[in-house]
Amino acid sequence: SNTDALHWPYIEKKFDLKRLFKGLVLSFEIGASKPAPEIYNNGIERFGWVPEETVFIDDLKDNIAGAKSVGLKTVLFKSALQAQGELEKMGVTA
Repeated sequence: SNTDALHWPYIEKKFDLKRLFKGLVLSFEIGASKPAPEIYNNGIERFGWVPEETVFIDDLKDNIAGAKSVGLKTVLFKSALQAQGELEKMGVTA
């Protein structure tokens, strides 16, 4: 996520993201933000993601381009229904 140390405690408390995800890549912790390749590569290295088997979802075209530049599959988010349909076409299931 592109966030900063000032806003992170509020976001963490409001959304409880650590409960929803196995791990987080936070821009302020690693000194890089989307769409820079470093933020995606951090996740690839830290969590052992296989880029060709990993899907990145975002609503900004620049961030999608950044993810594609390191080999991630992508979904440009426009709506939950659209994103779900694209994930299903990729064979991704919940």
